[in-house]
Amino acid sequence: MKRLQSILVLFLLLFGSGSVFGADFGASFRINPEWKGAGEETGTACAFTLGPWISASPHENIDLYFSADLSLRYEHEEWFPLPELCRFMLAWRPLPRLGLEIGRVRFSDPNNIVATGLFDGFSVSYALGGSRLSAGGYYTGLLYKDTADIYMTASDSAAYQKPFEWENAAATYFASRRVLASISWEDPALAGSPHGLYLNGLAQFDLNGEDDRLHTQYLSLRFLFSPLPVFSINSGGVLGLEEQAEADTETGLALLLNADWYLPTALRDMVSLGFRWGSGVMDGESGGVGPFLPVSSISQGNVLNSSLSGLMVLRTAYTVRPYENLSLVLDGRYFFLANRADSGTDNKALGGELYGSLNWAPVMDITLTAGGGAFFPGMGNALPSGAPVQWLVSTGLTVSF
Repeated sequence: MKRLQSILVLFLLLFGSGSVFGADFGASFRINPEWKGAGEETGTACAFTLGPWISASPHENIDLYFSADLSLRYEHEEWFPLPELCRFMLAWRPLPRLGLEIGRVRFSDPNNIVATGLFDGFSVSYALGGSRLSAGGYYTGLLYKDTADIYMTASDSAAYQKPFEWENAAATYFASRRVLASISWEDPALAGSPHGLYLNGLAQFDLNGEDDRLHTQYLSLRFLFSPLPVFSINSGGVLGLEEQAEADTETGLALLLNADWYLPTALRDMVSLGFRWGSGVMDGESGGVGPFLPVSSISQGNVLNSSLSGLMVLRTAYTVRPYENLSLVLDGRYFFLANRADSGTDNKALGGELYGSLNWAPVMDITLTAGGGAFFPGMGNALPSGAPVQWLVSTGLTVSF
């Protein structure tokens, strides 16, 4: 509870200090209802959120930013208030080529599949010609668990699934306690070309003190090939090492490929094709290859909530912008079990998913979003016969002022 109180005190102090620096400030109000179900089981969730923010530049080389969310949420058939410190950052540029960020800052690996989101810590970067070298250290234990989505072990999952309770906030609010250390090199215009190369090394250390503690290390590579301004291919891979308690070290693997083509039409439309694969639980002859275990549990479907571990995903999408303030996306995916010795079946086809979404900003300060789709297990053979269709519908309204 003390950690949550400290976050609230910090929010009040920083928000109240905006006038000292003549800061710009504002807020957004968001409404996000969601409905989902599978067969006869249905569920509803909703959030009303007020998000104040402050931006200030007390010095020409220093920028400050702070934002928070104050929400009233409906989940698990109950209403409850929830504060969340979103982003606070001090950015300092002591030299033209050197930059430092400290606070709750954004971080992502090159492929956006190992660790992505907001993390507490620091990052330092240095420009080397057209490339950039950066390093950082981050802590996850002060994040809100439903935003961080970090559950790497069975102990993590058990703590994550506990509903938030004000009476027991210290045990039900915060994410799994882990430390990340990262070093990256990127060259978005490789040797002056339209192609790009991105490298990252990341180490994760478990501070939870549980018997199933898990330490991991990752080496990530992404290459952007863009032979034409309207066509690009992103290919990437991740090699992970996983040490859990007294078990032998295992190797996790992930591969990605995505192509985007902007069609020569007046609709400003784009076709995307993608492939993702993550190693799963292997048999005894796998030579130490095990499941790919990322830090952030990123769902590979819009409706089907499944991680990349032991999964192969084929994706095709069509994006169109008929107007400057309106975009529409139709997204189709098909899922296979990949290299899972624990699946108990030779049938690997999980099924297909179809999802559509729109984003409309009729005026500058108002944004409307909507999405809906379904996952069809009957299109595969891995799930039991007669498994119900899973569906999801969500909407959102954001008003900025």
